[in-house]
Amino acid sequence: MADDRQFDEADAAVTQAVTAFVTEFESMWGRWDTVAPTYIVESALLELATELSALTDDIKDVAGPATLKLLDAFADYRDSRPEDR
Repeated sequence: MADDRQFDEADAAVTQAVTAFVTEFESMWGRWDTVAPTYIVESALLELATELSALTDDIKDVAGPATLKLLDAFADYRDSRPEDR
């Protein structure tokens, strides 16, 4: 089926993007003596939450409830963090 092939291609592209994303952040570990990997992960999550929250308005009419709940959780996480380090 053509539709299945397109979903398989989309899944493969997403997997490739996520793998590159994670690999890039892993490469930062140890680059700075005083910056722990947990700080890098948290910074990545906060940035991701900020970027994903911008998508919420575009997809809220077509996204399922679980996706909306996850996007809301990302926004809540972003908004709950203090501004300073």
